[in-house]
Amino acid sequence: MVDSQSHGGYSEIVSRRKFVELTGIAGAAALAGCSGGETDDNGNGAGNGNGNGMGSREDAPDFSEARLRTANSFFDPEDIQYNNHLWDGTTHINNSLFPELAKWNYITQEWTPHAAVDWDAGPETFTVELRDDLVWSDGEPITADDLEDRLRIGEEMGEELHDFIDDYEAVDDTTLEVRYSEGTNPFIVEQSLLHHHIDTPRQMWGEFVDMDDPDIGNIQSFTPRGLGGDDDVDDVIAGGTVVQDERGAQNISYRVRHSGVEIDGREIEPHPDADENINFAGYEMGYRSGNTEYHQSMMSGELDAMHSVFVPPETVDQFEHWHMIPTPMGFGPGLIFNHDDPHWGQREVRQAVAHVVDRQRAVDAVGDTTQAHIETPSGISTSLVDEWIDANELDTYTGGEDVAADLLQDAGYERNDDDVWELDGEPLEADILAPAGWTDWITAADSAVDDLTGFGIDVSLSPTPRPEVTGERLPAGDFEIVVEGWIPGGMNGFWPYFSLDHVFRNTDFAEPENRPWNNLPQEIDGIDTHERLDAFAATQDEDEMREIAQELAELYNEVLPAVPLTEGLEQSFLSTDGWGFSTDEGDVHNQWPLHWLPKQGNLWATE
Repeated sequence: MVDSQSHGGYSEIVSRRKFVELTGIAGAAALAGCSGGETDDNGNGAGNGNGNGMGSREDAPDFSEARLRTANSFFDPEDIQYNNHLWDGTTHINNSLFPELAKWNYITQEWTPHAAVDWDAGPETFTVELRDDLVWSDGEPITADDLEDRLRIGEEMGEELHDFIDDYEAVDDTTLEVRYSEGTNPFIVEQSLLHHHIDTPRQMWGEFVDMDDPDIGNIQSFTPRGLGGDDDVDDVIAGGTVVQDERGAQNISYRVRHSGVEIDGREIEPHPDADENINFAGYEMGYRSGNTEYHQSMMSGELDAMHSVFVPPETVDQFEHWHMIPTPMGFGPGLIFNHDDPHWGQREVRQAVAHVVDRQRAVDAVGDTTQAHIETPSGISTSLVDEWIDANELDTYTGGEDVAADLLQDAGYERNDDDVWELDGEPLEADILAPAGWTDWITAADSAVDDLTGFGIDVSLSPTPRPEVTGERLPAGDFEIVVEGWIPGGMNGFWPYFSLDHVFRNTDFAEPENRPWNNLPQEIDGIDTHERLDAFAATQDEDEMREIAQELAELYNEVLPAVPLTEGLEQSFLSTDGWGFSTDEGDVHNQWPLHWLPKQGNLWATE
């Protein structure tokens, strides 16, 4: 049954060769280390070649009071909460607080079981078998009913899994069955289901799961805050390896659920893996305002691990005692246009932008060891192009200013006295929203702005807090161009269906009654994009999948809902100062190593 963990016949989506092509020097160095290279003195890039990181687990103490120190840049500690259905206040610590069904490895392209020990895809049923030894921190067992409750909440929240399935049911304490129509693409169900965390214990969430029609707003406003300190709000019940034990103004600490742990006089039920696999006391999470503060804290020894932080190559070279883990991201910044705008809604204008923007220059500006060059805009990851579509049928958009000028003139534009393109006296201009603090995206966007302004398109960059952009400006259609992800990210970025769905049917940042977040019509050039996506999701025939991927990639290339700038690497970091860990590619290339490796006994305190 667990054979279904791999893509198998669908294709080896990101092969080792493809990973090296995508990641460049940094990825090659990391893979060399995993395959027998030598450890360098500062721990950057390669491991020691034996899969045991810096040092050996056998030499580590049985137990250390050390806390793995990390940080986030979104929310002050006092605002952190643990409702995964509410973005405001959640952080990466939830990956340790709640157990995932399985973990996807971006290099081996396989699932590793965790809360789920087995699964099987049949013609009309997907069956998940859970471990029988997991318990909530209050002592209640974790069962298939909890997973059913999790899917129930997700259904109300409109999660993508429910676009493909008909029903789901816990048939006994450890078995959940998901049912779907015959012909449904089982890989889509697998990808949409197995990454879920079991994070809604009925002891906390019963008021919602027992409702016939729970209000989404109430689900989103439910903000469990944790144990410890002087909290007078809901206690969080953890199912993962840690639980919160103290909340301060600058830091929150989390205690591993070892045997005998008590918090505020309460006995915490131990996690079945904690005593055997985790030899350190817990985590400590603080706040940093952005990448610059992250870098300073990493170099000064204030942090031990980062789940994700952009670090340019020249800064990595300054790090001592740090190991970078590059993971294909399936994510990257693009210029996302408002298709209701009188200028940017014109196809010729977007095509002109694509010809003017030098995508390789954007990669070079950010750092060519952390970004991939997008040779041909197609709507899917650079790592998928050769295996899924014929890129020879697509425009590379490398015509430069001459081709761009012809396109604008054909659309009725002409240069004014200030050498700015205008239409009927209205200048071609835009305020480009970009996520403040995301220095890699802003650097790539700055490069594009330079190209466009030099050509006579009057654009400027406006760094704006991302919650304001995604929570207010995009849903209201209050934007002209925004720097956002042109590809969905995570494992969804490595299968064409999800990437193309992200482009043509994305409502992540839109009100339900609105069209997708870039106001792109459903029917384009006589092609009903939603119908074609539905057909992709309803077939198990690989030739038909490729035909649909080609058709929608060609449409993307012609219409350009977004002009992609770069496709990046997820950069995770672990310190070798007081810590050891596996660098084996089957262990480490998961999101996120600082949370996943300890669960497997593959990250440990050395002192």
